[in-house]
Amino acid sequence: MNIAFKIFGVLALLAIIGVATVMIVMDRMHAKSRRQITQIVSEIRPGMPFHAVASRLGRANETLTNSADIAVRGTTKDDKIVTNTVLNLFVHNAIPFRWICVYTDRDSNVVYASWKDM
Repeated sequence: MNIAFKIFGVLALLAIIGVATVMIVMDRMHAKSRRQITQIVSEIRPGMPFHAVASRLGRANETLTNSADIAVRGTTKDDKIVTNTVLNLFVHNAIPFRWICVYTDRDSNVVYASWKDM
């Protein structure tokens, strides 16, 4: 009976260590992804041509032109930006997956860029 408690105790300790390890790894992955995406978005400046952004990020996964869709899917509620721009959504392929939102004017110049969780 005493050996059964020892085995159970060791298994419980291993389970706790395993859960803690998974939590630490996930936290570090989230922090690394946040640093990466913040760096990428900080390099996208207003006035930058969209083709320069596309060459850095690849092809946009989604392009929204309807202001109602832009208001729902985008990261800003500023009416000036929402009504006068096109929203291009790129996927940042690091865990967790996040959207890189690039707002461009009708001349394909960047107006605003940000990111959000999927």
